[in-house]
Amino acid sequence: MHSRSSIGIDKLSIPLEHGIGLSAFSLERQPCYVLLSLTCHLKPECLRPSASNGGLSDDWDCLGIGKSVNYSALGKTLYSALSAEQAEGVTSLSDLARMAAEITARDYSASLQAIEVLVERPKALLFSDSVTVHRRFRLKTGEVESCALRDETHTLIVQDLRVNTIIGLHPHEREEAQRLAVDIELDMMRLPDDLLLGRYGFDYKTFGRFAYEYLSKSSFKTIEALGYHTVHQLLQRIPSQPFQPRSATTGTDEYAYQSQDDIYITLTVKKPSAIALAAHPTFKITRCLKDYTTDSPTDPNPSMPTLVPPLRPPPALAGTHDAESLLGLEAEVITAYIAIGTNLGDRIKNIQDALISLPRISEESIGTSFTGQRFLHVTKCSQLYESEPMYVVDQPQFINGALQISTNLRPVSLLRHLKAVETALGRVKTMVNGPRLLDLDLLLYGDRQIVVGQRGDEEGTLGNGCGWLQVPHWGIMEREFVLRPLQDMLGQEYKLPGNEDTIGAQLFKLDDPSQPPALRRVIPLPLPAQPLHLSRGAPLVMGILNVTPDSFSDGSSDRVSDTSLEHVLDLAKSLIAEGADILDIGGMSTRPGVKDTDVSVEQELGRVIPVIQALRIEGIDVPISIDTFRAQVAEQAILAGASCINDVRGGREDGMLEVMARMNVPVILMHSRGDSQEMLSTAAHDYEADGGTVQGVRREMFETVARAERAGVRSWNIILDPGIGFAKSQDGNLQLLRALPDLFGPETGLECYAVLVGASRKGFIGKVLDRPVAKEREFGNAAVTAVCCQSEHVHVVRVHEPRPARDVIQMLLAIRGS
Repeated sequence: MHSRSSIGIDKLSIPLEHGIGLSAFSLERQPCYVLLSLTCHLKPECLRPSASNGGLSDDWDCLGIGKSVNYSALGKTLYSALSAEQAEGVTSLSDLARMAAEITARDYSASLQAIEVLVERPKALLFSDSVTVHRRFRLKTGEVESCALRDETHTLIVQDLRVNTIIGLHPHEREEAQRLAVDIELDMMRLPDDLLLGRYGFDYKTFGRFAYEYLSKSSFKTIEALGYHTVHQLLQRIPSQPFQPRSATTGTDEYAYQSQDDIYITLTVKKPSAIALAAHPTFKITRCLKDYTTDSPTDPNPSMPTLVPPLRPPPALAGTHDAESLLGLEAEVITAYIAIGTNLGDRIKNIQDALISLPRISEESIGTSFTGQRFLHVTKCSQLYESEPMYVVDQPQFINGALQISTNLRPVSLLRHLKAVETALGRVKTMVNGPRLLDLDLLLYGDRQIVVGQRGDEEGTLGNGCGWLQVPHWGIMEREFVLRPLQDMLGQEYKLPGNEDTIGAQLFKLDDPSQPPALRRVIPLPLPAQPLHLSRGAPLVMGILNVTPDSFSDGSSDRVSDTSLEHVLDLAKSLIAEGADILDIGGMSTRPGVKDTDVSVEQELGRVIPVIQALRIEGIDVPISIDTFRAQVAEQAILAGASCINDVRGGREDGMLEVMARMNVPVILMHSRGDSQEMLSTAAHDYEADGGTVQGVRREMFETVARAERAGVRSWNIILDPGIGFAKSQDGNLQLLRALPDLFGPETGLECYAVLVGASRKGFIGKVLDRPVAKEREFGNAAVTAVCCQSEHVHVVRVHEPRPARDVIQMLLAIRGS
């Protein structure tokens, strides 16, 4: 312990009219404020009485005057200087911290040994309280210029990152996601300059987003394991040096990626729900990369998707390189991205077959023998889009998407494998850019830039079995049908290695408002149904067909009588004639208050299966949705001819997520809490802990999506339903409809998914209109449809009466287009 003294200012609030860096929603120059905390470490002589008067008592009472720091004057100076028009070159929190230290040193250098500055920006990230930069400067003796400040500490702190994840040893702990609070400290002293001197300094948004996504999708058994592996993942996201040539005698890659070993990250994990009589248990860990040796335990989540771009792309591998240098068998695990497209035959089945075939690696498929395990895991999917053919226009329309994969195949071996999968599934090469049963292109290979051969080289001419290879793929920046799926997974702010423009900026350049959209997003329905095109401003109409006597709004006993099948078929045809794009068939009422035991599985199957089969026998190819929360009913309905699953419990019942993944059909995941009786409780309507109904529903839907994707449900198959009328208060239902952009808009984590709203004839409409009879709420239904259409965040509306809904949509489109 050493004697020392300091004087400081804590949390001085400084408004910044033009902001600093990007907002939580990635907007530039947005007004904000920062909290500045300053600690001035005093020299010992600052607290000694003057020798001139012999140390009288007055001197002891007035220690520091003239020698210490006038905190009042300093506070005013800092406020005035930092809140003024943005100083030139000050674009980051680190810049602000240094500027504050320079101002302090200029006025008080004679009194100070060191200056410590914390600049905190509240609400800098969507999922944490704040981001703080902590810098400590040592003053060189006898110098007062700004250059006399020497960095001793430079740390980034992400405070209270709030995540919900599966964690715990016991079965009851692994049923639902638990809330964790995580603090992350990154030692930035050893970061390379280009990571610190970017447009807005260090990219803490990308860093924080990766941490949030990784933690949310993890499923560790202890907080120790979670902390250990999370730090490792974060450290691996911080490249510090470009590709460096290695000695040819090492037997390793000609080019290998080097990472800094002595950058430290400290992670603190708090688990509030673990101990009833304590605030939380805490685990804290500090590690650098060299702590993770080859003997360290492997991450139990090896296929965890990398959802954000690396913090810095390395420079390109200069020139054209010998393919064999890229064929080495010892390879690191890489996250790569593949484009997938098809315009012949059953296009949806072609894509599904490719997903099954891609992980099946053989010596034949990569064109060389190998020892050890080679793997390829599909870790995430984009949405699917239908596009007009490009370059050669006289051919059928394509369905395009993209896949994120984790693999240890080298780039040339990976490309060979992709071509082998194309061939195995029946692709026959014809003309360049012509029709194809399946097209698989390697878009990105980590953050590397690679060139093998030259454009136009045929397969086999280089002895590598693939011909020309360029990564990133040469055509990405001119192809919306590639950029859009990549944006689904990487975000609009991602920059391809070697490109200055973000994906979002490039898509904006390609957009031509005078032309119809080049891409149409689709729901990939299996035959006999055809893929449905989605439009945010013109929702599809789902018609409700309840084959049950006790639906809350339209049940009647004749629906399930012995002679009811013909009548139900007539009702189905009537819904189609009125404009229903999809039929939603339900055999069990889910209205609040109904017991699950009121209808057995056998009864539910007996109601819905004959109807589905009869519709298909009659040649009706309209998409059919099965409205059920029971896995057995869902599976049997799909096998009988249904096209998708509509689950009011969002996959929470036993076996449902497994059925959804195995059937590989679109699924509607609705937000709700508890069963039909539990959702009536006061507790089920309480979202206060999340800050309100909108925030609570958004968080719980994010968890629902994470569970579904972990279970193997493809992203392009997921449709979200906010669950209007289920476990919501009267005001909560209205708030959700008003806040649809806040639920599903940019930066919510849910913006990539299709959205369905089903509020037709619900009780909250009856309360507003004083219409106790459900069938008399048609004008309220129309208002809800209009709100959904106007929001441009809803792709499907679920209604009892398709014709009025379609009229509302058509009228709004006419007004909008006038």
